[in-house]
Amino acid sequence: MSEKEEEIALTKLIRKNRKSIEKDFNKNFEIQGKTLAILTGGLEHANFNSFKTVSVVWNLSIYLNLISFDLKVICKDLMFEEGVWQRKLYARQAYLLIYESMNGFLSLIGTSLKNAIDTFDDKEMYLENVRIIAARLNAFKKEYEQTIVTVRHTSIAHRDKDTLVQLKSIESISWLKATEIVTKFDGIVRDLGQVCQLLMNRATDELYQDETIPKARVTGT
Repeated sequence: MSEKEEEIALTKLIRKNRKSIEKDFNKNFEIQGKTLAILTGGLEHANFNSFKTVSVVWNLSIYLNLISFDLKVICKDLMFEEGVWQRKLYARQAYLLIYESMNGFLSLIGTSLKNAIDTFDDKEMYLENVRIIAARLNAFKKEYEQTIVTVRHTSIAHRDKDTLVQLKSIESISWLKATEIVTKFDGIVRDLGQVCQLLMNRATDELYQDETIPKARVTGT
């Protein structure tokens, strides 16, 4: 099957299931909005009381939810839009978000998080979970960074003043490839969300001594 035939087949599949897909997106948007509010209150409380380990974990969880929320909004538009130019625009927006956030995640799950986990008696399980996510992020980056960077540097984060270069970058965008990249990154974000949930459960016992702060669930994507 050619790329064009695959694109037509996927478009038809999305059309057929649009109602249920859109319902899932909207439900997720509502949940993530509520989750962000809870996480923000928890982080403010942790910062105020100098719960450093809690602050590191909850800050990562908020970052993840922000990225996940934005990625889902872009993904919805990328899936449902059928115009060629519009699809390429949403793909460019996705590449910009993914480029910034994959490096952001690698930074946030680095030394400061590992130092926080080192305070746990049962730290090895949590460190291994983080190592697995870091390895997946690095593998994703190795596979797709060049595709993402080519577009990001010339037609979305920066606009090449040589318009032929800019147009060539836009024209090179494949909707199928963009869908593949977004889907794979979304999977990593989902799994990092599960890791964050475990870390939050482990790190926040003292935070919940304040009954005004409800427990939060990290939704991932």
